[in-house]
Amino acid sequence: MSKGWCVAAVCVAVLPVLPAQADGGARPPLLDVGSNGVKLTVGAATPNGTQPKNSIGETASLSVALPNGQAKVEGGFSTGAPGGDDMPSATNWNGGHIGLHTSLEGPAHSSVEIGAQSQFRNTVQEGQAVLATGAARADILEQSRQASLTGSIAPTSIVKLQFGTTLNQATQTDARLDLNGELSRSQLSTNTQNSSAEATVTPVRGLTLGGGADFETVSAQWEGGGAPGDASTYSYVEPKVHAGLTPIDGVKLRTSFGEVVKPLNTANFVALAANPGRNSELTVAPEQQWQSQTSLDLKLAQDVAFTAEFTRAQIENVTELVPLEGGGQVPASVASGTRSEFRVNLNSSLAALGLPHTRIVTSGAWRSSRIEDPLTAETRRLSGEIPQQAQIKLVRDFPARDLKLGLTGAIASKQTLYQAAQVTQIDNSGTLGAFVEYSPGPFALQLNMDGLAGGQRSQRDIFYAGSRGTGAITDNIVTTTSGPKVSLSLQRTF
Repeated sequence: MSKGWCVAAVCVAVLPVLPAQADGGARPPLLDVGSNGVKLTVGAATPNGTQPKNSIGETASLSVALPNGQAKVEGGFSTGAPGGDDMPSATNWNGGHIGLHTSLEGPAHSSVEIGAQSQFRNTVQEGQAVLATGAARADILEQSRQASLTGSIAPTSIVKLQFGTTLNQATQTDARLDLNGELSRSQLSTNTQNSSAEATVTPVRGLTLGGGADFETVSAQWEGGGAPGDASTYSYVEPKVHAGLTPIDGVKLRTSFGEVVKPLNTANFVALAANPGRNSELTVAPEQQWQSQTSLDLKLAQDVAFTAEFTRAQIENVTELVPLEGGGQVPASVASGTRSEFRVNLNSSLAALGLPHTRIVTSGAWRSSRIEDPLTAETRRLSGEIPQQAQIKLVRDFPARDLKLGLTGAIASKQTLYQAAQVTQIDNSGTLGAFVEYSPGPFALQLNMDGLAGGQRSQRDIFYAGSRGTGAITDNIVTTTSGPKVSLSLQRTF
């Protein structure tokens, strides 16, 4: 182990365990010393969004200034116990990380960044959330290791070249003790390698042209639980081109085209691999599509911002729920299709209309898709797609009183979700709400009232005997909910 890693490990090992502040605010570091380009910081961390609120933990970092850059070693640990709303079923958990980051600058406006990190988290769960799965106790160990190298160089004033490569390995081991005292164990392992290269040219002021490609390999393996398990490897070359134009200040046009591969949905991968009755021909692969996108971004006087974006995609594969021969359903990658979406957003002050301290924020989306249903062979939308929806928010600020008053509105068209033996239709009528926010200092107390007008929600569940493709309808259940909803929240900003 290098000297830097040893120093960081020793610093973490001797840290006193101090609880985070109840309000989540930043604590001053326990130790913050530096001299001649070397800086040591201990205990400057507080729980973040990846940790439960009822946690304690510390970090230590050592930064060293280099002739043409900087190197930093950081390590930390954290632990927690039950009691928070964010992890009600966790009896205890602990985690830690250690990492190295180095940045260097060279001639011709070149730069290189090198990073490496290893982290783990162990969670022991009991209680109702685990009992619902038929287990009395669950011990989950998550480990990951990442390494990256990125760089750029500008050989001329109008050309910039960028490159990068990343490696990411992760394992999740799940040991469960059932209600009869039997122990089962499963493990998911993933390995992702990505290399990229891109060139950008600015031939004239306000015009940018670029292109490049990503080279990605994703492998996943799951085993355990008495099921046969599964192992798959996927490789992709993802070319892309883009162009941007800024004809005048405040106006930006951008268009792009390329292949887009989404990260592998590991939950779907495990759900398929862990099912012993699945068809061996079924697979879960990363969702893949060829996509073109055009956007307009306007920033006008009087604090007005408007954006519009149109996306058109040729879907190579999507994940849908398909039936099993012995009953039940599993996720699987199915046939191709098309998808398009148009989105607009407006964020504007109304001071020009004689309404000081008043702002309107609106957004809208129109979506359309077509795929072949894997069970009926009919053409339909993607499962869960909302064809049209819009939101509006009108806010009046009273800065002298630390007070904000506002109205909210939302409307959406019918949403349909498809399962192997069930279709669910959700119909949300337009709704109007209001809110009051009092924010003295860093705190904000907000009272929300939704559904003051409208807000009726209707859900229709249609059940089939066996499969939607061949079975008859066995039940048709409609449930309706309505009425206002009131909520109170207290937040602190940093």
